[in-house]
Amino acid sequence: MLINKSRMPLPSYLAGAFRGLCRVAGLKSASVPVILKRRNRYESNRYERGEGNAPNGAYFRETRTIIIRTVPNANKDDLLFVLAHEIGHFKQHKEHPGQIMPTRKSEDYANRFALQVCHCSPKADYPIKKRIKEGATK
Repeated sequence: MLINKSRMPLPSYLAGAFRGLCRVAGLKSASVPVILKRRNRYESNRYERGEGNAPNGAYFRETRTIIIRTVPNANKDDLLFVLAHEIGHFKQHKEHPGQIMPTRKSEDYANRFALQVCHCSPKADYPIKKRIKEGATK
């Protein structure tokens, strides 16, 4: 379920893309809480390479909640990639409950899932995305 706390209108494609990503992951969209928030100006310095306006996300294992922080007119492919990545974390937690994976392995799993299912080409330079795409990680 998408919960919009950003005070911005949701992009028209987001609800359909969310349902489609959940279906591919084998999840019911009603059981995946996604909170959409607006990035504030202090978060703009988060990325060293100038992607301060790129959306970012987080998956909270304890509450099984996904938070996506975005800006008005965010790049569609970036937003879809971040959403798919976080759904990948949710899927991984559902498949392996109680098992805590090392961060790199968990990030690789989520990125592989995102790159396979979202059919998008993110513009922002998400560091692990490059490593997976180039096949440097097995």
